Amino acid sequence: MKAIQEKVKKLLKIVKVSYRDNNVKNDWDNVVIWFEDEDNKDYFETIDLVWGRYKDLKETLSRTSIADNLNELLKKLINSEKECTEKLLKTFFENLKAIPIEEKVVFREIHSVRIYEPIKTNGFELYNINKHKGVLEELYPQFIKELEKGYIQQLQTKNIICYKVKTRDYDKAQEIALENFKIFENVLSFFISNPEFNNKIRISDSNILQPKVTIVISEKARMTTVETSQYGIPSVLSFQLFENDNFQHLINLVTKKNKSGMELRISTAIDWASNGLREENKSKALIYFVFAIESLLKKDEKGIIKPSIVSQLSDTVGFILGNTYESRVKYAKMFSDTYGKRSEVVHYGKDKITKTELNGAFFIFKSVIMKLIEDPELNKLKSIDNLLSWCKLKKFS
Repeated sequence: MKAIQEKVKKLLKIVKVSYRDNNVKNDWDNVVIWFEDEDNKDYFETIDLVWGRYKDLKETLSRTSIADNLNELLKKLINSEKECTEKLLKTFFENLKAIPIEEKVVFREIHSVRIYEPIKTNGFELYNINKHKGVLEELYPQFIKELEKGYIQQLQTKNIICYKVKTRDYDKAQEIALENFKIFENVLSFFISNPEFNNKIRISDSNILQPKVTIVISEKARMTTVETSQYGIPSVLSFQLFENDNFQHLINLVTKKNKSGMELRISTAIDWASNGLREENKSKALIYFVFAIESLLKKDEKGIIKPSIVSQLSDTVGFILGNTYESRVKYAKMFSDTYGKRSEVVHYGKDKITKTELNGAFFIFKSVIMKLIEDPELNKLKSIDNLLSWCKLKKFS
């Protein structure tokens, strides 16, 4: 608390005051506070100190809300000409904690899919507004009311996904939901997207072409934001996919908070590969897929990729995917050739990657991930060292 107190005292010495309306200077609602560029660092550091003071506040309040409340505190201190005391800061935090935590439902349009029946899986719900309007009116009447203001015309596919979160403000609800939408998008893309076709799942991307609407509702109020995006050819979603053991295993893995070293690698690799599935340029997409394999299987060593590392990656791919000497050699060579294509793009500017080469890179990545989560020996391994020891055992046994 002492560090925050000192920071606030410093801000009071450097803060600037101006007015929205220069004719009204006795109304503090009309006051705007700001800082010179060289002082913004202190201001932002204070926001982060306040935001990180209590875990439950950071998890339920957005950084924007903290900034707004800090600004009000500064205005109050300037107006009263009082010092910032620990007692005052204690009251400040008590007021923040008094903001009620409420359940909010965040809705976002999902593109490049077809939804024929309502789907609920792992906390996510998917609907088609036209087909399931009656269900939505019963479950989320406020959402339908918000749509009827005109936002429904901005939804291209009429397919929506929603996620429930408990927060103190709407911005935090949206922030948490978008993080989870990105995870869902990554896992779903992994299972149903193909780099050869433009069936790229879209929930949380930021490409600019078509409108993108986010609606957040709670019992008390609604908030809607509109952004823009571009999307591709739809894939059909069904219960069978979400009931698949591998889908459940993977989405539970990437959404869990305390991941093992190997689980963290899988989650990071899925993120890299999802970038590749969204990328229109084949050369860049191939680089993303190779990055995904590297982040999954490369031994923890600093510095550039050396020939010995490429050999280690190739051997690891071979032992994971192959059951015989011949198949291991085949898969190791397949990765080595793919890595060679990556080097041609990165170092020599090659800009022509074929569909076969691109599909081959994604095939290796997807096959390794599936083997890591399906194989009873491999899915027990907790770290890259465990995995490499397993490969060494296979090599010399």
